[in-house]
Amino acid sequence: MSKEIKELSEAILFQKKSILENVIADNGPEGLNIYLNNYRGALLNSLKQKYPTVIKALGENNFLYFAYKYIKTHFSQNADLNIYGQSFYNYLTSFSELDNLEEILTIAQIDWVVFQGSTSVVDCDVNGFNLWCKLNNIDKSIHAKKKLEFSFGDNININEI
Repeated sequence: MSKEIKELSEAILFQKKSILENVIADNGPEGLNIYLNNYRGALLNSLKQKYPTVIKALGENNFLYFAYKYIKTHFSQNADLNIYGQSFYNYLTSFSELDNLEEILTIAQIDWVVFQGSTSVVDCDVNGFNLWCKLNNIDKSIHAKKKLEFSFGDNININEI
């Protein structure tokens, strides 16, 4: 086994975060590019699956820009990729490019709640919620900032609290 493969194996087995961070950030040993690209692709697909309305709101290329930056600094802590990406909507707030787009944060929060499919309360920005509904062809709107409860059955149920 080559030295690089052994180091990576040990990093994964023993949770050596610094080595894993270097591999994810393109500083890993040569020869691992196939695995690295597969790993990044899985993380990207996971984010796309969880944040479809963010993709619609930002556009595919802009979403990819933020997603790739997120992936390089947030590697999966769990083999279950259903958990990956929970902090993506908070991560979006760190970009000055989105400073005047508060609705993107709301859209991302709602996308996460909908993906999880569990009853949750979201403190909704009016414009963000209304845009999320419009992008998803849902006939509902609010006129003031509200706490909304999302619950799931055959459809998404949205109730004001």
